[in-house]
Amino acid sequence: MDKAPDLNKYDSLMSQTMDYLRFPLIIGVIFIHAFTLGEINSTPENYRGYYYLSQLFSQVLGRLAVPLFFFISGYLFFFKVEGFSSSIYIIKLRKRIKTLLIPYLFWNILVFLFFYVLNNLSITTNYVNGGVQNKLNMNFVLVLIGVLDGKWSMPWAYQFWFIRDLFICVIVSPILYWLITRFNYLFILVLGIIWFTGYVIPSYEIGFVSVFFFSFGALLSLKRINLIILSREIKVIGLLYPVLLIADLLTKKCMFNFYIHNTAILSGIIMSFLIVSYFIEHRKIKPVPFLSASSFFIFALHEPLLTIIEKLISILFNLNCDYKMCIAYISCVVIVAIISTMVYYMLDRYMPKFNSFITGGR
Repeated sequence: MDKAPDLNKYDSLMSQTMDYLRFPLIIGVIFIHAFTLGEINSTPENYRGYYYLSQLFSQVLGRLAVPLFFFISGYLFFFKVEGFSSSIYIIKLRKRIKTLLIPYLFWNILVFLFFYVLNNLSITTNYVNGGVQNKLNMNFVLVLIGVLDGKWSMPWAYQFWFIRDLFICVIVSPILYWLITRFNYLFILVLGIIWFTGYVIPSYEIGFVSVFFFSFGALLSLKRINLIILSREIKVIGLLYPVLLIADLLTKKCMFNFYIHNTAILSGIIMSFLIVSYFIEHRKIKPVPFLSASSFFIFALHEPLLTIIEKLISILFNLNCDYKMCIAYISCVVIVAIISTMVYYMLDRYMPKFNSFITGGR
């Protein structure tokens, strides 16, 4: 007879795995946005090395980050929740106002002021692109929440669309809770099909990546399913990820790539828990509290810092060949990560209360 798993052990391992994943996932987000280096330099198509390198890290591996963050957020939001009363909802909402809404407002207002100053200084106004200039002429509040021309879009600090959508999931969590407990896996299946096929709400361009992965994580959490145990029970799906990764990379220009890409994301989430939990369990790696704590700050600061670094490197160096583009691409991510981490360290050491305020108390 098989021995029942030690749930306390696996809950601890799951917590450590989530903590460890935060930093590499944020690096993945930086890689996603570093893809613009090729656009800044109008990279020729014959730069095959740069093409495959940037596709691999920005459009394949990096794309795991956002769905996995939503998935973990949904799981943690409902972790060990016994029922979902109005009092529990209010407690959780108040906490997310501190961890999500306040940082969202701070960083978006900061980015608005940054671009406003640049656009109104004669020495820098030519460096502000047309898209930003158009935003500066629009309604401040609408841009703040990411509504442009009546469509769901990006806020001032565009990477914060993730925080906005996550906070919306929190606001509607009682509805999601009712749907999950009422319709169970059927609700998740419907959401999954909608996400997988790439459907967006017409006219508003609202996608389903946030609500699907948040709800998926919520379902597993409400059912008390440990993610480490689950990933090992269905490890065959996770082990398919290297094959799906290669297929995704090689079919980027094919119409059917979208379905391979989304299949790879689902497999990659399982693979992430498999690999990280295995190495933590066997003491090959361990979470670094400082890196986990700095992840949100790096996320917040990396833009427009990344764009600035990309443009500086493009100006200072003649990126006229394949290998230079590859080096510049990796260098941009490394430089942004180092600068952001150093700034976080300095703030945390000398201005801890302010640092806590702008990062949501993390």
